[in-house]
Amino acid sequence: MVKPDPRVILKEHNIPITIQRVKILEYLIRTNEHPTADQIYSEISDEAILSFATIYNTLHLFTKAGIVNELHIDKDKTHYDIVRKPHDHFLCRECQKIYDIYDLPIQPFTNDTIDGHSIERAHIYFYGICRECLKKNKR
Repeated sequence: MVKPDPRVILKEHNIPITIQRVKILEYLIRTNEHPTADQIYSEISDEAILSFATIYNTLHLFTKAGIVNELHIDKDKTHYDIVRKPHDHFLCRECQKIYDIYDLPIQPFTNDTIDGHSIERAHIYFYGICRECLKKNKR
């Protein structure tokens, strides 16, 4: 699978290109994790001149533009996920890893409104114990 070019994504969303924005977007594209702003800062702060405020402000800009989603699956931290194919998330209560869940066996919304509300998107969070922790604990 060809990784998207951060500069193209920024241009498509009419966001001025800066080295900091490119580095943050490159990281989000290459990671399979759902990092917090702190984790992003720790991972890429040596690649470009970045402050925590720059990371936070850039993530806010990307969220507003629809490039990334904020995940509020963990009550203590906000995680970020680059927008790819629509999917939901599962949080393991033991290892705290967040997994992508694709193709739920639930029927998608067939109407664009529910009780007169216009539905733009839906997101489901699942909580439990992941298969790796189940294997480790032989449940």
